[in-house]
Amino acid sequence: MSGEEKAMKLALEGHNLLIVGTAGSGKTYLVNKLAESLIKLGKHVQITCSTGIACSNYLKATTVHKFCGLADGRNNTKDIPEIVKSHSALLNQIEQCDVLFIDECSMISEQTLAQIEKACSVKDNNKYFGGMQVILVGDFYQLPPVPNKHMKDMGNYLFRSNIFINCFPHTVYLKENFRTKEHMLINAIHEVNIGHPSQSTMQYIKSLPLPNSETLSLKLFATNDLVTDYNRKCLLEMIGDICQYTEKDKGSSTPLKACQAERHIWLKVGVPVVLIRNLTDVLVNGLQGTITALAKEGPTVTFPSINITTRISIVNFAGK
Repeated sequence: MSGEEKAMKLALEGHNLLIVGTAGSGKTYLVNKLAESLIKLGKHVQITCSTGIACSNYLKATTVHKFCGLADGRNNTKDIPEIVKSHSALLNQIEQCDVLFIDECSMISEQTLAQIEKACSVKDNNKYFGGMQVILVGDFYQLPPVPNKHMKDMGNYLFRSNIFINCFPHTVYLKENFRTKEHMLINAIHEVNIGHPSQSTMQYIKSLPLPNSETLSLKLFATNDLVTDYNRKCLLEMIGDICQYTEKDKGSSTPLKACQAERHIWLKVGVPVVLIRNLTDVLVNGLQGTITALAKEGPTVTFPSINITTRISIVNFAGK
């Protein structure tokens, strides 16, 4: 029995399960197929993801934080059921849900999983996740949970949680790669993924053509300061006038220091940018765009992947 067949059997039987597989192993395709089959059985299905950018892989998906009313995780876990109950729309969508998919689960921390479980418990406080069937999907060799000490979240993997141990007895591995049939490339990706590239893999990587100096290629740096320095160097080399946007802060300095947004942003027309906060269901964290106009009220950005051009006005980042 293949991984896909096993996952389908377990899901249709109502089991909680974890589906894992590397990039290109068909996880997104399988989630859509499982959801379609469960809906045909009369189940109310909700697909969620740990990030907004991951939600864009599906026609109808939302972040698990939004679905469960977790915001940025600032609330105490024990208080979450009362928060859910105080919002009728939020309570209604959780009570109606029979099957909850959580994609990119590698980024869900142990603490966040506990908060998700608490939110779902409003459906039935006597059962884990309120009796909801939960299907986790992801690749734990990809991005891990992000620690947030300000919210007392140490960023532990969810599989360290007693909730995971008690609720997810089944794990399905997707081993076939559908994105490419180049076996050397697949093997190299796998070995680099786990951090143990063989000599033959290293030789294969060195044999691949490198971009020339005129190619716009991705650069990786060890710290955010080095990233900022490089970005500003590139910006200064571009033609055009610089427009500077400066933050205006108020409140406690502790959460402000941890804020992801830079205090001073230099921009020019043509500069590539990325959103670092969900603004709408389509303008999500991680979405890449290009500056097309600059004004005092804010920059205008074109996001080609969603075919939207919009002005980004003042955005508030609220601390605890």
